Amino acid sequence: MAHRREVENTKNRNSRTSSKDLQKEEEVIETVKHIKGNKGVTMGDPLDHATGIEKRELLLQVSGNPNPFDMKMLRRGPGTKENPTEIPSAFDCRIMGCICHHDATTIQYQWIYKGTPTRCECGYWFKLVHKTPV
Repeated sequence: MAHRREVENTKNRNSRTSSKDLQKEEEVIETVKHIKGNKGVTMGDPLDHATGIEKRELLLQVSGNPNPFDMKMLRRGPGTKENPTEIPSAFDCRIMGCICHHDATTIQYQWIYKGTPTRCECGYWFKLVHKTPV
């Protein structure tokens, strides 16, 4: 009988504690909702926070240049010695990769230098052209 009373008292204590805990949890949830921005608080424009080269990159993207560093893949042009595919660079040389065949599983990398057209193993020609730096 005494054991049964102890068990009931423990249950009552636990139920009181859990209702207080639930109330605290609800308060925490309301606080988090307030912090998360339900009042219309938003972060500023990333362009306002950026500095240095990141800001220059964002400004170029806003002005309509989605590829300011020319890192995206270029389509090969005619690739003849008289009309080589032009590769832009702000430097005197650049490493570039050529996917020689549409079903190739490897990329042929090579250095190309300003002023001299370079021929890839597949026969296409590439030429480095000057581009203003970012």
